[in-house]
Amino acid sequence: MRKVLSVSFEEAEMYCRKALELASMGQVSIAVTVIGIRGIILCTMAMDDVLSISPELSIKKAVTALALKIATIELQKQKVNVAELGEKYCCFGGGIPIYSNSVVIGAIGVSGFETGQADHDLADRTLYIHLKRR
Repeated sequence: MRKVLSVSFEEAEMYCRKALELASMGQVSIAVTVIGIRGIILCTMAMDDVLSISPELSIKKAVTALALKIATIELQKQKVNVAELGEKYCCFGGGIPIYSNSVVIGAIGVSGFETGQADHDLADRTLYIHLKRR
């Protein structure tokens, strides 16, 4: 049986913790989700006073980024109609595919800022910090 390259639980937890740490520095409450290559949620975390919709949106953003292999901010910029994609997907910024050696291995979704661009920027910064440490 061929092993499929995916984000590990340990990496997913580290991404989530880093995103929460970065958000707390900006005094913003967020929810963050990391999913593996098979679309399974590996880790979801939310700050105490996050909006109740944010955890669900963080999952949808990660699912969308993985399924389409594109950052959801690009869908937002293109003004893609979410109805065209279906209920489990999201067209707001904050979802980014996670790559290893040019291969998608999972995705991260962040929700809680006032704009999709800000959610995207935090997700991007979280991934960038992790890559710098490798």
